[in-house]
Amino acid sequence: MQEDLEEMFEDMNEITESLGRNVGQQEFLDDADLEAELACLEDELDLEESGPTELPSYLMPEAPKVEPVAGEAAPAQAEVAQAEAAPELDAYGLPSK
Repeated sequence: MQEDLEEMFEDMNEITESLGRNVGQQEFLDDADLEAELACLEDELDLEESGPTELPSYLMPEAPKVEPVAGEAAPAQAEVAQAEAAPELDAYGLPSK
């Protein structure tokens, strides 16, 4: 029984010692490194808040319809009918009523 108590006491000391260590603290970083990392994180946050700089392709406005020039071939009648039958899209690319 004495041996069991000594073993439990040793285990308890080992656990206490492990919990008392600074595991996450990195002593080799200085203030300049931390300030540089903070500046980079702030820049990333500013970019996220400002939103994308370019619209996705499905939100881009449609290309203007070009009338054929006198010397060029006209589009087939089926293509013209299909283009005219296509519903108008709103700003989100969904058909408008």
